[in-house]
Amino acid sequence: MKGRTIVEQPWGRVVNPVELPPRPTVKTLIALVDDEFAVLVRDHLLPRGENRSRWNALWAVLTFDERLSERTFDVLENFLDTTQADLAAGALDEQQHRRAVKFIDYCDDAWVRLQRRENAPLAWAGAQVARYNPAARAVLETLAKAVAEHRSVVSASEEPVREADTRLWQVLATVGLDPQTQHRAR
Repeated sequence: MKGRTIVEQPWGRVVNPVELPPRPTVKTLIALVDDEFAVLVRDHLLPRGENRSRWNALWAVLTFDERLSERTFDVLENFLDTTQADLAAGALDEQQHRRAVKFIDYCDDAWVRLQRRENAPLAWAGAQVARYNPAARAVLETLAKAVAEHRSVVSASEEPVREADTRLWQVLATVGLDPQTQHRAR
């Protein structure tokens, strides 16, 4: 993907956008070839019509999976490079120029969206939490961190560990929200 233009004139008007996947998953998005993935990102930099929940789901998966997040950053970088080169060449008419400048704003907004979500509650947990709304993720992160802190305090004490404590700590692993075992550095 790097070093080549993925989409000619990515800033051009999108008349027939590709359809949003009904339930975007890491697996389905990773399976897209670079050109298909880039067109999906370009066509859905902004929400369109009645598909706001599907658009939110797409961008949540793109953000919370590290591989997809990096892939999306690469696509946006390619779009920005291509559009800036088109602007610098000076061959665009006035309408194309305005559209290209606006497209850069859309890409910048998407870039910020990806960065902001990297620091969102449970971002360290990966794409599995993308299905939860932000308020639920904040509650789940508070609970997961509280259980992890409880484990740390009890494990450091001289008291014997109770079976109830062990079962509580195992819940973190069972639901995939153990901050100690997450491989995603944030």
